[in-house]
Amino acid sequence: AITDAQNAPVANAEVSLAAQNKTVAQTKTDAEGRFSLAANVSAEIILRVEAKGFAVFERRLSDLQIPIT
Repeated sequence: AITDAQNAPVANAEVSLAAQNKTVAQTKTDAEGRFSLAANVSAEIILRVEAKGFAVFERRLSDLQIPIT
């Protein structure tokens, strides 16, 4: 789940996966900050989260624990 510094859920955050500079999947978080994405690519994948009032978060998928939800 996507949460803020106080561990409160961030609703309606835009979450996307990108491979080779192209978005391959995208969604928004629900009221509890949860999301689900799937992509079938063999290239390096970047997870990106954007929400109003917050800094953009971006990480290589290989740097994060799997699964990503």
